[in-house]
Amino acid sequence: MTDDGAALLDAIEIREVPIPRRLGTAEAIPFEKAMEFSGVIEESIWGHRDTWLGPESSLSEYRPSAFTWRLPLAAWRGEDVVGRGIVRYELNDDARTAFVYVSTHPAMRGRGLGSRLLAETERIAVAAGRTSLNSYSDHPLGSLSGVDETVPRLAASVGAAVIPETDPSARFAMKHGYTLAQIERVSVFDLSNGEHGLPAVQGELARAVQHAGDRYELLTWGSETPEEYIDSYAEANSHMATDAPAADLEIDRETWSADRVREHESEADEAGMELLRVAVRDRTDASIAAYSELELPAEHPNLAYQGDTIVLSTHRGHGLGMLMKAANLVSLAEVAPSRRRVYTWNADENEHMLRINHQLGFELVGYSAAWQKTLA
Repeated sequence: MTDDGAALLDAIEIREVPIPRRLGTAEAIPFEKAMEFSGVIEESIWGHRDTWLGPESSLSEYRPSAFTWRLPLAAWRGEDVVGRGIVRYELNDDARTAFVYVSTHPAMRGRGLGSRLLAETERIAVAAGRTSLNSYSDHPLGSLSGVDETVPRLAASVGAAVIPETDPSARFAMKHGYTLAQIERVSVFDLSNGEHGLPAVQGELARAVQHAGDRYELLTWGSETPEEYIDSYAEANSHMATDAPAADLEIDRETWSADRVREHESEADEAGMELLRVAVRDRTDASIAAYSELELPAEHPNLAYQGDTIVLSTHRGHGLGMLMKAANLVSLAEVAPSRRRVYTWNADENEHMLRINHQLGFELVGYSAAWQKTLA
């Protein structure tokens, strides 16, 4: 690094972003700038901000929680944000993993700022007793298509997807001791895609209902889980972290209760995020056997995000995954007809769910790579 580059880096201050009581005030300016910066980063990667959530939707995420600790950091050059970091971890007594993520302005890359930000996020995670650190990087298909075939590829221990070893995000992760632990596929479905859109989903739903048989009851609700289902629904949520395909990632268990479900719903409500839920109840014992959630962000009235989807292991093999995903897409078309496109993220090794997505008409747009670093 040149003397000028070192002086520039020395002039940058990294500090925690205070969480304001409300937006539009002087105390909210740092938070608003940090959240806006995340949109700049997303646009620099994907060419759009489809999955970016602004200050209004992000504020509730950083409110105090009894279940998850979340901290935003920002790198400041004068009054401007030029980098951002996140630290998040479960508050279970036996939790040992933390999620850390950093991003820097494209004009600041290669100067050591990313390394400084990462060191700070890691320091905070280690101080909290976390010994396994997870992060991620995004890779649109367009950024992968022009890479020379002779360039070595990176892959997780399971799954078929690869990313080039020369990718800047990959090089950064490996330089700092992270290894590629999993690749997720990022896919999009367009409900307005003629006969391949909503009509195709309705056909899949009819077939899935027949396949599931009389043992299972399909339930749907919106942003508030009915009291009669909430305890069983919370128990099903507890399986998401440990039962979903995770390749080589170490993931802490998540403890879910009715209170945590209500906190999740309250955060979504404060963010202006509508929720569409579908669940399958086993009629033999009235327990929730599977569930799926769609998120309807306020910033993007033409989009929806596929949230958690899981079929508990003892109920697999009955077509419940297709039943739920198709039912929720049909509900989306009825409840929010302006929301035509749906984003989903699925483990590359999750062949069953990928097959469901293919049948429904989801199209691959890129990958999200999960990185892990285990500390001594």
